[in-house]
Order: sequence, then structure tokens, then C-alpha cells
Amino acid sequence: MADLEEKYFPHKISWIILNRLKDFNDKPQLIRDLAVRFNKLTGHTLYYKFAPLYQEAVNHYEKHTDFPDIKYFNERFPDGRLMWEMTNASFSMDMYNELRKQLDFELLLQGIGQRLGGCDTIDIEGCRIYGKELLKFAEINVDVPIDVKDDWINFYDNYEKTYHGISTGNKVLDEQVGNLDGIVTIAAPSSHGKSTLALSLAYNISTLPDENGVGRNVLYISFEMTKTQLLARMAAIESSFSEIPNERIKAEDIIQKHLKEEEKPLVKKHLSTYMKRLNNSGGYLSLIDNTAMKGYTNIEEFMAFIEEHSEKLGKKFDIIFIDNVDSLKILKGEAGQDETAKMNSFVTRLDSFSKTYMDGYGTCIVLLSQTNREGLKKLKAMESNGSQEITIDFTVIQQYSALYERASSVMVLYSSALMRSNNQLKLMPVKLRNKPLPR
Repeated sequence: MADLEEKYFPHKISWIILNRLKDFNDKPQLIRDLAVRFNKLTGHTLYYKFAPLYQEAVNHYEKHTDFPDIKYFNERFPDGRLMWEMTNASFSMDMYNELRKQLDFELLLQGIGQRLGGCDTIDIEGCRIYGKELLKFAEINVDVPIDVKDDWINFYDNYEKTYHGISTGNKVLDEQVGNLDGIVTIAAPSSHGKSTLALSLAYNISTLPDENGVGRNVLYISFEMTKTQLLARMAAIESSFSEIPNERIKAEDIIQKHLKEEEKPLVKKHLSTYMKRLNNSGGYLSLIDNTAMKGYTNIEEFMAFIEEHSEKLGKKFDIIFIDNVDSLKILKGEAGQDETAKMNSFVTRLDSFSKTYMDGYGTCIVLLSQTNREGLKKLKAMESNGSQEITIDFTVIQQYSALYERASSVMVLYSSALMRSNNQLKLMPVKLRNKPLPR
């Protein structure tokens, strides 16, 4: 309502209503109520000038069962009383309610002035009467700000149109975990498939169309891998979709230069195919390797780098992968912080960044992290027990508690040597916001 008051307050709202009287043909009592109030405001030099106009509107309705238009008033009152004709004036019932409230307030002030203003003695009874009237006015007119009210009433309509997180593109994972949003933590021991999983998700999210029929923009930041290692994994991921078994290649064979002569052209072929998928989907993938991560001394500079990278490309990133977040400990924290406090502070700032990124656009940030020693012991116990399950909980990443507390989803990843040889991963959700953990 503050914007309404700044734009129209105080008397312009009344002119707008006079221009829109036809809108009140099915609710004439509202105009009658305004006319009564204007007629009572004899001491108000501005509002009392409107009294004849509103009274004339009421008289016209009594005779013709409809309200007159603005041309009628110009003919009826040719003395310049009407200042302008608003053919395109916007109007809402909130304007009417605001005007009525202002008139009631002016009537209170007028009454207080008439009864108490000119008294030589203290009028206790008058104070009591108008004290009650003021209290009643305040209780009736206290209101939720209109912008908040609209947000509440229309929240679901707005919610359907806004950002809902991101599908992973994996049906089983989507059913178990739901869309990714805010901070998402994926924890695993070293070399158990965090990067492979994250790059696979980056592949899916960038190439699969969203609800608007376009792929997402993905930023993948690696503190651990070179651009060669990242591209080798992307080529291997693309090759896994080939219907020809001989065209499937492994990332480690590319990196170690163990490709056969007939396999070497496949790297170009698969990366070209992936680029065509991106072009067809409208999505985008930006790979930032470990060499680009040098030179940033604190978390603010790191977040500024992400925004600058977005602005340079002219793209907002729907999801950002940081592989792995433990590497941020090389950045400076606040004076006197130990490593744990510093890292928890970094994750908290990334959580805030995920909500305000690119002028409030928002993004999902997936943080890849190492499990702690206790977590590694639990996962090794799982492997030694074969198919026997053990309980996996947030303690596997408890070293940096913010990775659990700030995350909307937390998943623990595990892959034994046998599972890795069969290209298998075991993903165990330990926290899912607004969704129960799978049994």
C-alpha cells in the first residue's frame, strides 16, 4: 500500500473512483458510504469539495439505477471542479478501501478537534470517547500489507510458475530424492565415484529439456581435475549411450592414452555428439578445471568469480557443481577461526549465495565432499558384510556440520571395487527436505 499512497495519495484516488463509477453499479452502497463521509467532512478544505460530486452520483443512481460517467459531471459542474478525465486509470478495490480508511481517519481528527481542541478545561469524557474510537479504528484497519496479502492468497499460483529445483534426469534418483534445490551434499570416500556421478548429472541436466522444453545451464567447477580429465569423462559418458558396444570408451583409457588406434576418433565423435545434444536442447555446460581456481584468497572472491563468469558468458547457471568443497579450505577465513569453523562458514555463505545468485535468480549448488574417518569405517564395514546393510547417517560428514545442516538433500555414495568394475554405484540418502527418506 506504500506504493499506492506514494502514487495516488491523498485525493487522486477519489478522482479515479469518480472516473470508474460504473464499476460500482452492482454495489451502490459503497458509493453511498463515501458520500456520507464526504458530507460530514465540513472542516476539511480538500475532501469537502468532493461532497457535492459524490452526492450527485448517489442522486443519479436513485433515479436511473446506475452511476453517471465523468462527462456527466463535467456538464453538471462546469465550474472546473473536475480536474481531469482518466480514460485509462487503473483501479482496484484496494484503492476504495484506502480512501474510505482515510476519510474515517479525517472524521476522527475533525471530531477530536471539535470536541477537545477548543476546550478551556480537560474533557475526560471526551478523551475516553475518542480514545475508544481511535482504538476501534486501529483494530479495524490494521492490515497485512497488500503485497504480502497478495503473496499469501496467490502463493500457489505463483509457486507453480516459479523455480522448483532441478530434475536429475535419472528416473530412479528423481523418485527417491526429488528435484535438487538449494545446497545439495554428495559425500563419498576418495575414488568412489563422486565426480563420475556429478558429471553424469551435469550431462543429464544440460541435455534433457525442462518443463519449458529447454536444457539447463550447468557450471562444473573442479578443484581436483584438469580440463583433459573432465573432457575424458564427458566423452566416456556420451559413449555409454552408444548402441554399438565397440564405440564405448573408458575415461581412464583416454587419460592414460591407452586407446587403440580405432578408438581415438571416437573421442571427437562422442564430444561432437554431446555438443549437438546441447545445441538441440538449448542447454549449456561450462567446465572449470583446477588451474582456473588459483589466485582466489577468500570465499567472497570465489563467489564473485562465479558471478563474473556468468556475466562473461551471458548465462545464468541453474545448477553449480563444486568438486570438491573440501578444497575450499585453502581460502582464508575470519581471523581466529579453526579449519572446521572456517569451512562451516564457507558452506553457510554458499547457501546464502545459492538463494541470491544473479540478482535473486537463485541456483542449486551441489557440494561434493569426502566422508570422514568414521564414515569411511562404516562404508568399509558395509563392503565386508556383503549384502548386509548397516546404518548410514549424517555422521559420515560431521566434520563440517554445515554440509548436513544447510543442505536440502544429503546423499552418501559408495562403490566397492566389484561394483566399480560393473559401473555400479550405491547412493544412500540421509537427509531429504520435504520428502521422507526411502525405506
